[in-house]
Amino acid sequence: MQYRFHHKLQNHLFNLWTAIWRTLPVGGRAQAFSIVEILVAMAILSILSVAIVKLVTTTETQLITDYTDSSKKQQSEAISNYVYDDFQRGKLGESSTPQLYANSEMPQDLRKSGGLNVVTLIGNSSRYDGVLPACRLVKVADYANAAFEFNAGCFERNSKTIAQRINEMIALGIKVGIGLDGSLTRCTISKFILNPEAYKIARAFVDDPSCLLGNQPNRAPLPIGTEILTPRFIAYDAENPKRFNTTLVEPVGKTPSGIELEMPDTRSVIGGGVKNDINIVDAIANIPQTEVRLMLQTQNARASLNLNSVPSGVFPRGLGLNQIILEGPIEAIRLAMTHLNYRSARGFFGTDEITATMRSGVLSRSKKTKLDVRANCGNQTCGTATRFDLGSFDQAKGVFTTHQYLTTVTVCGTEMPSTYYGYCGRAFRFDSLDGLPNRDPSSAGQCASASNPALQGVTEYFPQYQPDLSSVPNFPYIEYSPKARNQRPDAITVYLYEMVNMNTPDRFSLFFNFDTFDASGGNVDFTLSNMEQGRNLDNRNDPYTFTDDPGEYTATIGQDGILLAGPRWLRPNDGVVLPLRLPPQGRNPQTGEYDLKYYAQDPDWDGNVNPRLLLRGWNGLNQWNIRSVSDDNRQIEYRQIPFNANTPEPKTAIQLVVNESQRCSKIPLSN
Repeated sequence: MQYRFHHKLQNHLFNLWTAIWRTLPVGGRAQAFSIVEILVAMAILSILSVAIVKLVTTTETQLITDYTDSSKKQQSEAISNYVYDDFQRGKLGESSTPQLYANSEMPQDLRKSGGLNVVTLIGNSSRYDGVLPACRLVKVADYANAAFEFNAGCFERNSKTIAQRINEMIALGIKVGIGLDGSLTRCTISKFILNPEAYKIARAFVDDPSCLLGNQPNRAPLPIGTEILTPRFIAYDAENPKRFNTTLVEPVGKTPSGIELEMPDTRSVIGGGVKNDINIVDAIANIPQTEVRLMLQTQNARASLNLNSVPSGVFPRGLGLNQIILEGPIEAIRLAMTHLNYRSARGFFGTDEITATMRSGVLSRSKKTKLDVRANCGNQTCGTATRFDLGSFDQAKGVFTTHQYLTTVTVCGTEMPSTYYGYCGRAFRFDSLDGLPNRDPSSAGQCASASNPALQGVTEYFPQYQPDLSSVPNFPYIEYSPKARNQRPDAITVYLYEMVNMNTPDRFSLFFNFDTFDASGGNVDFTLSNMEQGRNLDNRNDPYTFTDDPGEYTATIGQDGILLAGPRWLRPNDGVVLPLRLPPQGRNPQTGEYDLKYYAQDPDWDGNVNPRLLLRGWNGLNQWNIRSVSDDNRQIEYRQIPFNANTPEPKTAIQLVVNESQRCSKIPLSN
C-alpha cells in the first residue's frame, strides 16, 4: 500500500513538472530547472520521511516492550531477594497450590507489581528415608545422552510425584534446577521427564551433561545411589514464568541435612502411671555410624521415660525421669528407641507431649508427638473419669500449681441428689424417690436428733469408721445432717455423682461431706469458682442441689460464678450438693448422652471452665478423702490426702479438670 502511495506521488510530481515546463518561455526554462530541483528534493524528502516514521514506530514498540520486560525482570529480581531471605531463614511457607509471594517489608512498588508465584515441591520436608536419601540415581549417570534415571515417586506431594511436579514447571517454560551430590555444577532441565508416574523409573535430560560428572580428578559419571537434590521451592513471574524464574534447592547458609528425626503427630497411651511401650521415634542419619546425642522430654514434669533394655554402645542419663539423654552411634540409638516406654504421673490422664531433640556436631533436629493419655477407671466400666489436680492456687494471679493428681470416677446412681444425701429436717425429709421434700409431719418422728446419745458410741462400735452404719438406730436420717458415705474423721469427703438413668443437663453433681461422727466439731471456709450463674442453692424444691444449713453458703450464685462456703458444725457431720449443669448442646454426638467434658461455665471468660476450690481456712480438718482410682489402677477407693499446708507441696486447693473428662471403659493393664 505504501509502495502504491509513493508511486502515485511520483506520477503527480512528474505531470506537474511537465505542465510547468510547457508553459514557460524558452528563455525561462533554465530558471525552471531550479524550481524542478526543489520539487524533486521535496518529493524525495517526503519519501524518506515516511520510511523514517515507519522505522521509528517499529523501534519504539520494540523499545517499549524491552523496557517493560526489563523493568518487570528487575522487579522480580528485587522480590526474589526477599524470597531468598525467607528461604534461608526457614520462613518460606508451604502450600498445596501456587501462592503469590507477599512480604510486608517489601517497598510499596514491589507489593503492587505483578509479583512472584511460589510453588512448593518438597518444601521443608526431610530428604531422607531411613538412613538413605529418598531420591537417588538408580543407574550410573548417562553422560553420553545427558540423562539420569531415578524413582519417579521418591517424593510425593498432593498425590503427585516429584517428577510430575517438575514437568508442571517445565510446561510453564521454566528451566528447573536440581543438584547432584558430588557434582561441581548445578543441572538444569528444560525437557519433560519421561515416565513421571508413581512406581516407575523416570528419565530426566539435562541441558549440560557436565553436571553429571563427579568432582573427582577423573571426572567420572556419578554412580548409583548419588543423592538428587530436587527443588524445595520454585519462584516465577506470575504474569510470564519465562521472563523470570528461580529454583530454590537448599538455603545457601544451611548445613546439609545429615541427620533427621521422624515422629507421629499423635499417639494414644494409658494414664494413671501405667507403663506404655511406645516405638514412636526414628532417628535417621546418612552415615550409619554417625555419633549423635538424643534428648527426650515430656511436657508433664511428673511423667517418666525409660528403656526396657539399653543396647550396647548407648550411654543413657536420667532414665526414669521426664527427661532422658542417650548418646551413641545412630544405629544403636535407633535400636534403643524400639525399647522406649512412657508412664504418666499416677492419677494423671489428659494430654501430654514428648519432644525429641537430636544433635550431631553443629547439626540439630527436633520433633514432637502429642500424647492422648487415656483414663483408667480402676476396672469400673460405668461412669465418668475426671482428673483432680491437687495443689495450691494463687487467686490474684489465677495460677494453679499442681503437686499431685488423682483420677476420680463418678458414683453411678439412679437417685436424685437430694434423696441420695438423705437429709432430714424437723418437718420434712428428702428421702422420696423424686428427691423433693416429704412434708408428711409423721416423718419427722423418724428422724434422729444430731445430739442423740446413741450416736456418741459410734466410735466404739465402728473404730475404723466403716461406711456401712445402717445398724445404728434411726440412721441415716439425722436432723440437719447429710447421709453419711465413706466419710473419715477430720476430713473433707469429695466425690462426683452421676445419674445414669436421667439424660439431663443436671446429670452430674459434686458432693462434699465434712468430718464424720466423733466428739469434735469444726469449720471450713472455701471458695469454688466457675459455677452456674443464677443457680439458687437454697431452693428446697430443686432436687439437684442441697445445702445442709442454707445460711452457710452463697444462696444464689452470682454473675461471678463463685460459691463462698463457711459451714460450721458442733457434732459432725455437715455437707453440700452442687450441680455441675451442662449447656443444652453438651451432648456427646456419638452417644447422645450429656457428657461432663462439655461443661462450659466460664463467667470470667478466661477460657478455663474447670471449677477450682481453694481452702481459705479450716478447723478440725486436716485432709481430703476423695473417691479415686487406687495406685495400682485396679480398684476404686476413698483415698486420704493430707492438706500439707505450710510445706513445699501444699494440697490446699483442688482443680476439677472437667474439660478432659472421659467415659469409663475396660482398659487392659500392663505391668
